[in-house]
Amino acid sequence: MSQARKGDHSSHLSSPEHIEILNFKANVKGRVTTEATPIARIFDEELAKAQLSQTALCIVPSAQDASFPCVFVLLTGRSNTMYKDVFKQLEEEAKRLQMNFLPDQITTDFEKALVKPLQTQV
Repeated sequence: MSQARKGDHSSHLSSPEHIEILNFKANVKGRVTTEATPIARIFDEELAKAQLSQTALCIVPSAQDASFPCVFVLLTGRSNTMYKDVFKQLEEEAKRLQMNFLPDQITTDFEKALVKPLQTQV
């Protein structure tokens, strides 16, 4: 008789809805990383193509509620100047793409040097 180990989920089968949503998210992510199409549009197009079950549709977030990492930044230091330079580069890239750099959310491990640049951005 086998015993389940605490915290071990490897023996659990994914529900069909969970698999549907994972496939949907993978398709969105694949397109987001290779296309210049707005993320919300990709999300809506993939949602229409996915033909999700009623249960999966209840679980999947809306395009407005979903979040997708758009930028990952690895820095060699933690200075205020470095963070300002990152925001400047992001603003320039957005301008080049004829977009506005207005992030709704920024996720970071807490860095004291990031506080001031974020305050000037908001």
